[in-house]
Amino acid sequence: MIAPVPEFINKNKINNIRLDFLEYGDITKKYFKHYIKDLVCLAPNFGKKVFESVYKKQPVHCFAVVKFSAEQKPSFENRIQLSNSLDSNGIPKVSLHWNIDDDVFDSLEILLQNLGEQLVKKKYGRIGIDRYVFDKSFKNSKDIFASHHHIGGTVMGIEKNKSVVDKNFKVHDVDNLYILGSSIFKSGGHANPTFSIVQLSLKLADYLNSST
Repeated sequence: MIAPVPEFINKNKINNIRLDFLEYGDITKKYFKHYIKDLVCLAPNFGKKVFESVYKKQPVHCFAVVKFSAEQKPSFENRIQLSNSLDSNGIPKVSLHWNIDDDVFDSLEILLQNLGEQLVKKKYGRIGIDRYVFDKSFKNSKDIFASHHHIGGTVMGIEKNKSVVDKNFKVHDVDNLYILGSSIFKSGGHANPTFSIVQLSLKLADYLNSST
């Protein structure tokens, strides 16, 4: 696992992000075409053209692939609403509006380019960046699960028009109603959120105890 230090994030104004290197054996069985990919890595530019002319729209991966988990900055366009459609109990169904903004791909591009330079400099190897990072076409993919850690929706904040709960996790202008979970996070990093949720639950318990 590789993750940028805070200084790099702040200097380059990128999102928090994590990279994992996965060998073929970790993700899928290696087929004949994968060995062809390994071979064409000896002549990257020419080999890439040859391979992609045979296997249309298949990016070239050699020894391993790089998996990324990236932070998404808060956006009002990404929100949860109640739809006009009702379930079998007459309760409005949830309508999810979720898109991947350009800042995710911009951050990934900067990090991968820097990583590539470091790998070549230290003679560890080299990486190739798939075209979807540059043209941002991956945002239309249906194969995105957010590692089953969807975050946000009832974010915490001071301004009522930009948040749902206050610093004590109480819903604005509603007495005795509190929300706790990763939905109150203003943003999410690349690590699992469970430990942070536990910490916040202890904070809320202390607050409620002191208020009684």
